[in-house]
Amino acid sequence: MKLLVFMCMVLLNFTIYATPKSFFDDFSQGIDTTRWTLVNKQWGGDNGGVSSKNVYVISKPYPTLILQAHGDKYDGEIIGINGKRTRIGAAIATKNYYASGTFSVCAKLPKVFGAASAFWLFHYKELTNADADYNSSEDPIRNSEIDWEMPSDDGSNKKISYQFAKINAWGGQKPGVEDYFAHIIDIQTVNNNKNPADDEKFHKYEIIWQPRKILSNGQTQSGFIDWRFASKCDQPAKSVYLLKGSISGKDDIPQVPMQFWLGIWFPVRQQAYLGQYTGWAGTPNFSQTQLEIKWVSIKTVPE
Repeated sequence: MKLLVFMCMVLLNFTIYATPKSFFDDFSQGIDTTRWTLVNKQWGGDNGGVSSKNVYVISKPYPTLILQAHGDKYDGEIIGINGKRTRIGAAIATKNYYASGTFSVCAKLPKVFGAASAFWLFHYKELTNADADYNSSEDPIRNSEIDWEMPSDDGSNKKISYQFAKINAWGGQKPGVEDYFAHIIDIQTVNNNKNPADDEKFHKYEIIWQPRKILSNGQTQSGFIDWRFASKCDQPAKSVYLLKGSISGKDDIPQVPMQFWLGIWFPVRQQAYLGQYTGWAGTPNFSQTQLEIKWVSIKTVPE
């Protein structure tokens, strides 16, 4: 019975968040606020959050979305969350929620450390006793998310580099935000043995996501997430990691529609990390840097 109720909730969400079959934006017309939300919020530790004032488009040499980040040496006028003047990033998110598909970004990463460039799908819900699967003894947060994040440490907390990227997934079906998939990949192996930031080129970062679904013959097809990368944005992306879900769905494959986010932000841990007040992306010993986006593409899975 609980499974039936849950499936009804998923179907209801899919109906509420009905979306176009495709999405493409090369920012040649600037930032279309009917399609994008410029985000002002804070997460991930003691930082200044992300500010809409750090989001803009340049037209030359070609239209490019700029997501600016202010590090520890910033002394300008922009103020972030809680009055902070440093460690302020930028993010935008699609207005629409997408239920599955291929999510691609053509992006150039900054070279400095301390700010995490990220592309992610996200849906957050905090259950109440009105929800069918609410349990007062469990963590009420159901965080659904799929991430690309760079730079990263190497998994041993000893080296931070653009050679490494974090890929994460939260299914949102198990109690609490600690139930999730996390993995570190070596991007050099799929980028001609070069760090994607050091070559100062645009690369394609891609997520292919398919939730668990019930087929017309009554059988259940498990979901999957495929993280992909291409050295050039006009080339097909190659798989760097494939995460397969289970038939039951109690896994780390999200089952509800999510918004697609692009951003640069400052991970911070309260305790000393690598001997410094910093986070897994490094210490932001700079004034300003930027994440550049040439285009965004979303291709949904045919029903």
